This record gives sequence, structure tokens and C-alpha cells, in this order.
Amino acid sequence: MKIKSIRLNNFLVHKSTVLEFSDGINIITGENGSGKSSIVQAVYYSLFGETLYYSRSSEFLRFGERDFLVELETTDLTIRRTMKTFSTNLHGYDSPTKLKEYLLRKYNITPRRYENTLLVKQRSIDSFILMTPRERFKRFEKIVGVDVIKKIRDESKKIADEFKRQMQIFNYEELIRKTEELMRRKKEIEDRSEEIKVQSALINNHIQSLKEKRGRVEYLIKCMQEIENISKKEDDLRILDKFIQDNQEIYDKYKEFEKLYELAIKVKNSKENIDILIKRLEEIEKYKEGYEKYETFLKFSENPEIKSLELSYRRGIELKQKLEKVFETTNGLKEKIENAKNKKLESEKLKEEYISEIGKIDSEIVQSQKILSELKNVGNLCPICKREINEHTKDELIFEAKNKVKELESKKLKVLQLLEEVKKNLTEVESLLKYESEVNEYLMLKSQFPLERWKEWSRIKSFATKENKEAYSEYMKRSEVEKQLKENEEIFKSWNYPFSYQEVIDFIQKNKQIYIKYNEVLGQIKSLKDEISRKDKLIKEVEEYKKEIDIEPYEYLRKVEDEINELHRKLGELSSEDVSNRQRLEEISKNYEELQRQIDDYKKLKEKRTFYEDISEKLTELINYERKRYYKNLKFLVQHYFEKFLLSDYKDIEVDFIDDELMLYLINHSGNKIEANRLSGGERTALSLSLRLAIAQMLDIKFKLFILDEPTDGMDDIRIDSLKELFSNFILYNPDYQLIVITHEDDFVDVGNRIHLERRNGTAIVR
Repeated sequence: MKIKSIRLNNFLVHKSTVLEFSDGINIITGENGSGKSSIVQAVYYSLFGETLYYSRSSEFLRFGERDFLVELETTDLTIRRTMKTFSTNLHGYDSPTKLKEYLLRKYNITPRRYENTLLVKQRSIDSFILMTPRERFKRFEKIVGVDVIKKIRDESKKIADEFKRQMQIFNYEELIRKTEELMRRKKEIEDRSEEIKVQSALINNHIQSLKEKRGRVEYLIKCMQEIENISKKEDDLRILDKFIQDNQEIYDKYKEFEKLYELAIKVKNSKENIDILIKRLEEIEKYKEGYEKYETFLKFSENPEIKSLELSYRRGIELKQKLEKVFETTNGLKEKIENAKNKKLESEKLKEEYISEIGKIDSEIVQSQKILSELKNVGNLCPICKREINEHTKDELIFEAKNKVKELESKKLKVLQLLEEVKKNLTEVESLLKYESEVNEYLMLKSQFPLERWKEWSRIKSFATKENKEAYSEYMKRSEVEKQLKENEEIFKSWNYPFSYQEVIDFIQKNKQIYIKYNEVLGQIKSLKDEISRKDKLIKEVEEYKKEIDIEPYEYLRKVEDEINELHRKLGELSSEDVSNRQRLEEISKNYEELQRQIDDYKKLKEKRTFYEDISEKLTELINYERKRYYKNLKFLVQHYFEKFLLSDYKDIEVDFIDDELMLYLINHSGNKIEANRLSGGERTALSLSLRLAIAQMLDIKFKLFILDEPTDGMDDIRIDSLKELFSNFILYNPDYQLIVITHEDDFVDVGNRIHLERRNGTAIVR
């Protein structure tokens, strides 16, 4: 994955910056504070969502702004991050966590791995080389992850020792003995509980048999009591029969009038409604004039011609108000549009001329920069005529080439300013021409509007007052009132009986309670007759039951109750014993569970101790294996990458791991060992970069983006030239890598694609 571009909005000193990157070497130059290191932070933050030089992401926000944007476009995907939001163009990777999973799965890269291998922060390019051998050893094991395995192993051993200490608290043999004793006692109690169940079942069966006998005697007593009650109800029946005879005539007349009662009520109500409705019609007639005016308004308002007229009028007013906001007045609109069209043609012509001129200036700048680069690199030959020139002439040519580049850039800046002015004018003209169709529509509506018809409609619209509308609504009710009057008159005429409707109403209301009571008495008489009819049957049943019982029923019932109570007492004793046994069993069960819990705890501690001891042993084996594997590959890979920097003074590299120390030597052609901290600046840089690349390959990092932040800080010119050569050779032999170098050295720009940053009024600008 390589970076194609990055966009920064309100990010540190970058208000609105877009940077384009090439595949090979990219050099970002600029003075201190111009926003160079911000690019490193932005790339790191967009990939991992973490800060590099700051404590929290809110510190990225440009002063006075509410939010920032970092948009990173790579050959694989595009990532957008703000203070609170995140998105990518990959389907399914819609969260920062999923992006980290994607980077780990596809490129085997994490923030920690990247920061320790392919990302070189300020003043740290050769920090690994300058460490002591012991510090270097610890740092290496931390990078490859062996330190994490050691911590886990040591922690596992501590946990296993703690479990061993806890196991010594338990007396396992005593726990087993107590458990067996509890099980013996439990068996004895359970056997007694079974005996209690058998005895209780026999007693319950006997009680049930006695209850059945008691039920038969209770039924006999109930029948005797019911016979006595029926004798009393025969007197009640005679009283009710007399009430029926006394009120028979009223009941019959009530039944006759009840059929006419509902009609009588309707006739009475209709008479009252007729008087009310006649008065209502007289009131409605007062609204006739207002009704006719509002009806005229409604007929006109439903006319399609009138609706079209209203729409045209409202559209004309809407257009006039809108155009007055843009042109201040609606006078001379056609001329203003024509002038804007002419001005647009002139501005577009100027824009094309300025763009063409900028293209020519850019071509001249490129040519001049090419000559300047060749003058610096070709020695004493003129890059144009290929003749030999002296140093003085060469310096003059370089001076002239630089001046020419500056003149061309100054000229380009002026043309760019003119181009911006033309674009501004073009924007203003186009903002007016957006309203051309609305201007034409307004002029057409104004010329075709039927003014006389509008005046007539305005007069009729004046009828649509609140009073006329209310009058219309009231008068519309006339037909409904007339309909109700007719219906009530028909109801009133329907009464055709020899007595008045009021006579029926009065009789029903006066005798309603007698009628209700008469019906209730009929029901009571039927119920009493049904009960009295059961008397003979009950007497027969009582005689039959008395043949089975040789003593008086109440005495027999008392004896059965005494026997049931005695059985319940015995059952209670058994139940108490059973409850006591259950409590003892519950106590035994709790003690047994506690013992089992202690036994289980002992077994779990033993299992855990064995588990963590096994982990500790296996992790020790893994540490030894990982060390051998990494140390075996490190020398080969460092040598492989170091050779690609084309430093021919050395024939071999020696990497030794002795007593927790990592020793680094370069061996020259004489066979002498040169310690890493005694190497020159360029050699240390090459060795440091080789180490980082070797570690990245050992960790199987497939992420090929190398970023170096201010690697030239504190270097002299010779070391800087050496570093430039290192980078050129590295990309030549590692074309799958992309290299981004942050530097304030202008002489560094000829190694790759240059991106120059300047800071003006607190804002970074790309030049």
C-alpha cells in the first residue's frame, strides 16, 4: 500500500492543504513551524486513530475551529477521520477497530510495530545504534514481542506458586472422612422417613373413610332442616297469591298501554319539536342575503379561469420579490441579463489566456530547474553545449539559473492573481445569469396579465367576509330543518287512538313499580312451588337414611368427629417427626455441600496450579525458540538490506547475543571489527535503517511505507550528501517501498518528488 494523497482541513497549522505523493522518494521541505511534522502525525492518525506527538486528538484542532478533517488516499483504500467520525471506501470496514483488523490481517502491522520499525521520529534515526548493548537487547526483545512472553511466563509462575500455597490450607483426607460419615447418617434418616410415609398414608385413608360417613350424616341433618323450612314457606305462598289477585286488573291494562308507550313519547316529543323548528326557520331566513353573496364568491372561486388568474398573480408577486433582492429593482431586467452574458464571454476568454500563460511559465520553470540540477551534478561540463567550464563560470550559470527560476515564479504569481480576479468576476456574473429564466417568466407574466378581469374578481372576492361565510353556513341548514319539521309532523299525525297519548304516558309512569313487583312475585311463587314440591321426596330420603343409623344423627356425628380428631393428632405427631427429619437432612445436606465445595476448591486449585506450571514451562520453551529464530535471521536480513545501501568499505556484519546483550559490528576488508557507535553518520544511518527493515521482515510486516521525520537534524553537509545517496540506493533496490522524508534542508530536494511548505499568517501553504 502506498500513499497517493492526503487532505488536511483545520488540522494544526493546515487550514486547507492537499499533498500529492509519488511512488518512490517524497521530500517534504520547509522552515520550522511550516507544518512538516504535522504530515507525519496526520498519516499515523489516519491509519491507526492514535496520536504520535500529542496527548489527545483534540489538540490537532486549529484554533477557533469546531472540527478537523484528515483524508488519506492510498492505492488500497481511502480513510476519512474527524474528531468524532470515521469512514472508509471499503465495504464492511465501517469502524476504526475493523480498519485495525484489516491492517493487521493484510499487512501484519500495528501502531507499536510501525513506530519501532518503519517510522523514524525526530532525532531517533540512529538511536538504536547508539544504545548500550544491554539497552539494545531489551529494546529488540520488546519490539519482537519476547518481553511480553517473559512477563506472561513470570506471572504464570507467580500464580502457580500462589495456588500451591492455598492448597496447603486444606486437609484433604479429613474432608473425605467427614463426607462418608454424613452419608451414613443421611441413609438412616431417609429410611425412617419412608416408614413415616407408609403410616401417614394408612391414617389418611382411614380419615377419608370417616369423612365420607360424616358427609352422609350431615346430608341427613340438612334434609331434616329443609323439610322444616318448606313448611314455613307454604304460608308465604298464600300471601303472594293474594297480591296477584288484588293487582290483576292494573297488570293487564299496563301490558296493553306498554305497547303504545314508546309511540306516545315520540308523539309528545314531535309536538315540542314542531314549535322549535318553526321558530328556527324564521331565524334562518335572515341570513338569505349573505348566503347569496358568498355563493357568488364560491362559484367564481371554482372557475378554472379564476384559479389560473390567482396562480399567475401569486407567481408574479413571488418573482418580483425574488428579483428585487438580486437586482434591487425590476426595471431594465432584460438589459442587465444581456450585459451579464457579454461580461461572461469576456471573462472566459481572459481565463483561457491566463491558464495558457501559466502553462508556458511552468514549462520554462521545469526547464530552468533541470539546467540548475544538471549544473550541480555534471562536474565541469556545460549541460547545454557539453563543453568544459571552470568553477567561476559554473557558479555564474547556477546564479543565473536560480534568478531565472525566481523571476518565472514571480511572473507566475502575478498571472495567478489576475486569474483569481477573473474567476471572481466570472462567479459574480454566473450568479446573476442563474435568474435568466425567472426574469423571462416575470416579463412574460407582466405583459399578458388580464387586469380588467382581475379587478372584477377582486370585487367578488370582497364578498368572502366572515359574516357572509357564517350566513352561508347558517342558511345551508334550512333544508335540513324543513326535513326535520316534516318528519315530526308525520309522527304527530300517526296517533289515532280513542285516548290521548298523555293518558298512556301518565298511567305507565304511575304504575311502573306495581308492574315490576307483580313480575317479581310471579317468579317468587314459581320458586316456592318448586321448593314445596321437593318436600315429599326429602321426607322419603330421611326415612331411608334413618334405617342405616341406629342412633340419633347428632350423636353419631359427634362420635365420627372425635375419631377423626384422634387420627389427625397421630398424623400430626408423624408430621412433626418428618419435619424434624427433613431439617436434619437439610443440615446434613448443607454440611455435605460445604465439604464438597472445599473438596472441589482443592481439586480446582490443583488443576489451576498444574495448568499455570505447564504454561510457564511451555512459555520458557517458546522464549528460547523465538530467540533462536529471531537471532538466526537477524544477521542475514541486516546484511541483506545493508548491502543495498552500496557502502563498499565493509565486507560483513556481525550480530552477537551474549548474556542479555546485543552486539553490532561492521567488519572491514582488513577483518577488523568496527563497533556500531564508532561508525560515521551515514554508516550509522544505513545500519539503523537496515536493522529496522530486518526487524520488519522478521515480523512479516508487509506495509512498505518508510517515514523519516527530520533525519538530517544536526548533520553536516557531508553526512547529508551521504544520506541522500543512501536513500537513492535504497529505493533503487527496493522499488516496492515508498519513502517520505521530512527535512528543512533545501539541498535534499533533488532525490525525489519535492513538496515544499511555507507558513503565512499562521497557515501552512503548499508551494
